[in-house]
Amino acid sequence: MENAKLAVLKERAKALAKGGNKVRDEEGEEFLVFSAGGERFGVKAGFVREVVRVEEPTPLPGIPPHVLGILNVRGEIVPVADLHRLLGIEGGRSESVDRVLILEIGNVVLGLAVDGVDGMRRLDAQHLQPAPSSVAASTPAAVLGLAANRVLILGGRELLNGLSSADSGSMQAGRNS
Repeated sequence: MENAKLAVLKERAKALAKGGNKVRDEEGEEFLVFSAGGERFGVKAGFVREVVRVEEPTPLPGIPPHVLGILNVRGEIVPVADLHRLLGIEGGRSESVDRVLILEIGNVVLGLAVDGVDGMRRLDAQHLQPAPSSVAASTPAAVLGLAANRVLILGGRELLNGLSSADSGSMQAGRNS
């Protein structure tokens, strides 16, 4: 009898290791949900490298208006952006930056100033409502839509690729030094 139970448990472990848990796949994808300027946002977990507590970013002259400055994160220079300015959303900027969400794809790294992190959530990105026109008009590729629980879903790849092509000098500064 014990051998039969052990065989069933091994079979279940193999199925889970292969990603065979169909119930979880149907519930949605993993997103990191965070807040910035009173709004809730989500980005796919695969684009999130880490969340760090920081002092204010170091401002630099001549950087784009949406870039608050740079951070030194364990020897790597990371540009930090104001998400509201980046998306063209009026107001909402908090007075100080104490948390930065660091996104990464390939050799492009970007920090986003955030007020708080709600944590990992499963969200159904297949059934999004259209994003508010005030946001979608400014960066249509980066804003995927609004989830049912009023979380504005951002496309990590679109956000990072769009920034790296528009601001290649400032976004790649940390990789070239």
